[in-house]
Amino acid sequence: MLTNVKQRPVTKKQKQMLEDIQAELDLCYIPTSFGAVRHHCVKTNTHTQKGARQDVVGTVVIGSTRTESACQKRHPQLMRLFKKFMKDHAPDFKFRTVYINIDTMCDAHFDHKNSGESLLIGFGDYSGGETWLFKMQADGSMKPYQYDISRKSISFDGSKIMHSSQKFTGKRYSLVFFR
Repeated sequence: MLTNVKQRPVTKKQKQMLEDIQAELDLCYIPTSFGAVRHHCVKTNTHTQKGARQDVVGTVVIGSTRTESACQKRHPQLMRLFKKFMKDHAPDFKFRTVYINIDTMCDAHFDHKNSGESLLIGFGDYSGGETWLFKMQADGSMKPYQYDISRKSISFDGSKIMHSSQKFTGKRYSLVFFR
């Protein structure tokens, strides 16, 4: 495994919190990624996936201005649920933005706009869908390391470590917490 990746197990209480988040997400408008021209959707190739949905809660940078995301304005209750979960799961982890992925499979990419570590957690009724983090080898090749984010969260610097998600069956949600 990679030495600069932190894993945190999900407790029974936290699993229930994630189920509550899932129920709330199912009531919210989270736009489809299919056919979207948004930068992140194209970069991760989710714009080619029917059924994939993505949005961002918290603050975003548009140009040089930090502002509330449209999803934050539509669904302020989501950030309250995210903060409650993180207070229990990783109280030392600082974030101001949460990227929501529903039924997405992301191609290998870097998160150039993230600052420092990101924390990634998966939930829902799915199998497969592991996250791969890539490490450059001496010969220049990239070696993938596999992480099951449905049982443990992982934190890593997504601007420095290339990452992707793998095929899955079922309903897969993931949250990316970052600054």
